[in-house]
Amino acid sequence: MNIFYLIAGILVFVAILHKPVIGVMLMVILLPIEGLLILPGDRTLIYAIGIVTGISWVFKHFIYKMPICFSRHCVLLAAIYCLWGLLSFSWAYNPVLAFGRASSFFNMVIFYFLFQDIIRKECDIHKIIILFWMSSIGCSLYSFFIDWQEMERLALFAGQNPNELALNLGVSLLLSSYLFNSSRRALVKSFVIGGDLLIFSAIIMSGSRGTWIALPLSYLIILLYGPQEKKSWAYFLTGSVAFILLVRLLFISDYGLISAHVVDRLKGLFTFSIEGTQQFGGRLGTVEVALRVIADNPILGVGWDNFPVVFPDYAGIGSFQVFGYGIRLAETGVHNMYIAAQAELGIIGSILLFSYLYKVVRPLMEHRGLILQKTSLLIILFLLICGLKSDLFNMKILWFVTSISTTASLILETEKSKVIISSH
Repeated sequence: MNIFYLIAGILVFVAILHKPVIGVMLMVILLPIEGLLILPGDRTLIYAIGIVTGISWVFKHFIYKMPICFSRHCVLLAAIYCLWGLLSFSWAYNPVLAFGRASSFFNMVIFYFLFQDIIRKECDIHKIIILFWMSSIGCSLYSFFIDWQEMERLALFAGQNPNELALNLGVSLLLSSYLFNSSRRALVKSFVIGGDLLIFSAIIMSGSRGTWIALPLSYLIILLYGPQEKKSWAYFLTGSVAFILLVRLLFISDYGLISAHVVDRLKGLFTFSIEGTQQFGGRLGTVEVALRVIADNPILGVGWDNFPVVFPDYAGIGSFQVFGYGIRLAETGVHNMYIAAQAELGIIGSILLFSYLYKVVRPLMEHRGLILQKTSLLIILFLLICGLKSDLFNMKILWFVTSISTTASLILETEKSKVIISSH
């Protein structure tokens, strides 16, 4: 098996050196798979492919001296955020954690930069969306054979994460609206609908309630503030009614279509009392602890990835009762992208975060009537909502989504330039 991995690695290395776009495609394919399976090299495989892709890109541009196409403002803001996080090691409680987070974040910024330039020159963004969507279908099919509750217990030990997988599948489900609307063939549309049913089923089985809430909410916001389309409203209302009927059917039947664990989590969506919900109480408690950290460190924060280090001190040793709920002794993060930025990197980190997101979203808002731009706005809005319960700014899926969104804006700028040139 080791020899097989070695040969496969050499072949992939040679292929990426020949064409950097192959490296980008591989990373896109592996992105949903990473949340489901333990890949060779664990979480470092995608980073390793990214490094080889970067080396290939540098050599290619050094030899051929090709022009570089990317969003300067967005890349600059992302790089400054990374630099600010790196500088936080000088005041962080644990400098090693801050430096480690900065190094992994730097890889994602590089991916963000390379994606824009490589896809604009060597590949159609339509193909990238198809690859990600097909990979998600494969993960959805495989997920039918998984014990999701067991996977949730193994998340901290084996790297498998049903919530992360659900985020990837949610993005794929929303991206399929672009594939559906950009095709005129009935067969292709039928195939997209069939694939979406598989992806939707896997999202339900994942038990990720944050994804369940964010998906319809982001779509509803787009419907309210986007161009008025009667068909889109019809799809949304039909899907909502079908979902509610399906949930009610599962509650009153003994068909055993999904596990009791998932049914319990589905019921939680319709339960307005949070008494006895230890996980929800724990999340609220973590937020209050984060607010205490922010109050003491408003300007600089406690250092990148250092919230778990200071968590026990601010939670209060022995008490662990916040908002009237017990909170977990070992926390891995704030579970909120916006509060995490403020707690760990201070007001400067928050300004950089919101400035970056604003630069990515603004051009999409201006042209939300176009299919690609509207879909890009939809997926980034989905993750911005999910950011209320997860620190997504340090996750690969957010950088894939912002890469798609920024590239969509670049494509529009290029098309405008061509129109202006042709008019003269």
